[in-house]
Amino acid sequence: MTRRSPHQPLVVANWKMQLGVEESHERITELKQQLKTVRGRYQAVVCPSFVSLDGMKKLLRGSDLLLGAQDVFWDDRGAYTGEVSPMNLREVGVEYVIIGHSERRQLLGETDEMVSRKVVSALGHGLTPILCVGETAHERNEGRHEVVVRRQVMSALRTAPPPTGHNKLYIAYEPIWAIGTGEAASAEQACMMHQVIQQTLIDLYSFPLVEQSYRTLYGGSVDEKNVSQYVRVDAFHGALVGTASLKPETFASLITNIIKTF
Repeated sequence: MTRRSPHQPLVVANWKMQLGVEESHERITELKQQLKTVRGRYQAVVCPSFVSLDGMKKLLRGSDLLLGAQDVFWDDRGAYTGEVSPMNLREVGVEYVIIGHSERRQLLGETDEMVSRKVVSALGHGLTPILCVGETAHERNEGRHEVVVRRQVMSALRTAPPPTGHNKLYIAYEPIWAIGTGEAASAEQACMMHQVIQQTLIDLYSFPLVEQSYRTLYGGSVDEKNVSQYVRVDAFHGALVGTASLKPETFASLITNIIKTF
């Protein structure tokens, strides 16, 4: 008999810098229509650009869609030009936040220490972090992928308070060499990294706490066709989706396929 998961799968749409305000609102409206028949069987977080966040909460009412942001700063206020504080995010109804995405690490020089401070700040303000970890092609080819991902998880969470009660913290494994390339990791490669992340969490916390409060997501060229390879009751608990989340019809199909595996 197949073991059923007691948790609903979580699917995160990272729209990056792809859609404007009007486009974002239009796609949310269409996505709600596409997902009407599977209500109550999943959770999905939509992360539009910062300029599209205001007013989005109202559009999400009456659906299973939750509001997320693509980044957050670690201080509440200050002379930080261009940054957005956790207080600002809470004010517009944000519940989830992506932290440490590889594009920010690689393009903007975000360090493990900066990621750690953001995780602590997000948790302190009641935001659910979606912590991104993953290795480059060079690191994998050198056989350092497990060490790199373990270091990223340990560094990000070492000073963070563990979630309490019904709070969760999500860790998204995104092999950098797979993001936007169309070359997703194999199911075996992804499963192995899922186990590395789980063991790292168990080394940091008690097994019951990890089971209750930590969830893993897969990202990196994931789409409606391959998602079932990764998101299963015995593997990842959900997915962090980029390109495949931009079209409501495709994203709804991806969510439907995930539901079938849980």
